[in-house]
Amino acid sequence: MKRIALILLLASPAAFAADSVVLDNDTVALKINLHGGSISSYAFKDEPLNPFTWHSWHQADHPEYKEGFFLCFDRIGKSSEEEQVQGFPFHGEAASTRWQVVEHGTNSLRMRCDLPRVNMSVVREYTLFTTSSVCRIRDRFINNNPFEKEYNILQHPFLAAPFLDESVLIDCNADAGFFNIKKLDELPIRPAKWPEVETAAGRIDLRRMVAEGNMVVNYRSAPGVTLGWGCIANPGKGLLVGTLWQTDEYPWYRVCRAWKDGVPDVVGIEFGTSPLGMPFAEIRQVGDLLGQPTLHTLPPGGEVHKTFHLFLSKIPTDYTGIKHIRLEKDRLVLEEKTATREITLNCSSAR
Repeated sequence: MKRIALILLLASPAAFAADSVVLDNDTVALKINLHGGSISSYAFKDEPLNPFTWHSWHQADHPEYKEGFFLCFDRIGKSSEEEQVQGFPFHGEAASTRWQVVEHGTNSLRMRCDLPRVNMSVVREYTLFTTSSVCRIRDRFINNNPFEKEYNILQHPFLAAPFLDESVLIDCNADAGFFNIKKLDELPIRPAKWPEVETAAGRIDLRRMVAEGNMVVNYRSAPGVTLGWGCIANPGKGLLVGTLWQTDEYPWYRVCRAWKDGVPDVVGIEFGTSPLGMPFAEIRQVGDLLGQPTLHTLPPGGEVHKTFHLFLSKIPTDYTGIKHIRLEKDRLVLEEKTATREITLNCSSAR
């Protein structure tokens, strides 16, 4: 009986949340759950409002530990029916596997997960910059197989209450896109252009959460744009959270929004290598979309490296959103949409 009780305790959500590592500096603290490798908290020390409170913990035949900001790899969305029978989880194994700490400092972390079903690995390095609210995250995606391996990647931040309410401003520099499709018979795509979309209920501005409705819309990066970014701000609560990445590494944006019981439930600006959450065999049939690839391969023993930045900023109550972001040598510069104000965040090395 005692052994059964111990197993139940270890499998509880509280046990998952406790199995975490923390990075901090004088300004912020960032917490990573080793079950699934998700960022479960990122907040200022003097005003600890955490945007990454969303979670989905499932303890069925195939456990999942998705929460906050998680990684989808080696795939996005569902696997084939045959793979599902073998236990391949939705969004790949990276968010359903326990990660191992390789090296842990006060403001740096190297961690790793090995994906047994696909024989691939991820090595992730966090660097929290000195006296800054900017964190650099570098990933190495490794194919351990003696043959080519197909893959896709989606960086998946989900924001929820108490940060999320109807007043948030949602900004990114996406271009043309289309409503999300989950199977081949939903083709051809329904086109969209950031930030407005046409729905059966009329036109919706995705910059705001004022119109109730659940939707996922995919966008490509604009031609000639080298840096992609996405920011969600709550002026009433004085906080903005954002991400910045190279568009040659992650050419696709995905804007998700959902309501529940009449209030905003979750919102996210995701970024990745593909807009398609389908089995690989179906993605092959689709091919490129809007001039961008939708499926990728790694050679035998090969690896690919990708980097992005995650940041927080305090903002005034009259903040109007982000117009543009510049990455300079040692700083991020956030240009406000309808004002001349700029916010500068330090990116100098923590080492």
